[in-house]
Amino acid sequence: MPGASLQNITKLAKSEVPTLTNSDTVIVCGDSNDVNRDMSQVGLNSLKNFVNLRNNTKVLILTLPQRHDLTHDSCVNKEIYSFNRKLHKVMKNKEKVKILDYDITRVGFTCHGQHLNSAGKSKMAQSIAQYLTKSSTNNNIDPIPMKWKTSTSDFIPNGCEAMDSNNDISDLDNDGIEENRPTTNNQHIRTSNRRKKFPPTRSHDFLWE
Repeated sequence: MPGASLQNITKLAKSEVPTLTNSDTVIVCGDSNDVNRDMSQVGLNSLKNFVNLRNNTKVLILTLPQRHDLTHDSCVNKEIYSFNRKLHKVMKNKEKVKILDYDITRVGFTCHGQHLNSAGKSKMAQSIAQYLTKSSTNNNIDPIPMKWKTSTSDFIPNGCEAMDSNNDISDLDNDGIEENRPTTNNQHIRTSNRRKKFPPTRSHDFLWE
């Protein structure tokens, strides 16, 4: 739609978009018409409302290209840069929304420098295809299973090896060796013949010697 604003673009395909699923992607591509008319906030609000009403599918939004018929430091190009920065900020917390930044040089634009030519459109389509291919490939990666750990933790504070959760030392014999405890079906306990240390008392402090 030549000359269309983001407000008009987001109103397209009212009957097609609601029938899409999470495996589909809606691509929204606008131009600098809203920025040229100093209506960048209207374009951002249109995109925000479109995304909020389209939770049934994924959305890919293309950033606005720079205008090569104007200087790089012109007010319009500065506003385009500001619009793209605000777009990333607004869509940051949207899980189903991705933003594609594509950089097309002056060769991809027509003689007047505002609209894309056939080479620029081809490069833009190639960038979209590469992104969609990469996105679909990442979604098919199988998770790495981890082994379930059934033994008790080996990290016991120093001086507390002989104490259980109830501070009971009845399971220790006279030599300070832990007796073998019966293992039930619901509890797996690791036994050890290592000598255990009793927790130090205040009488062993150097101040009391």
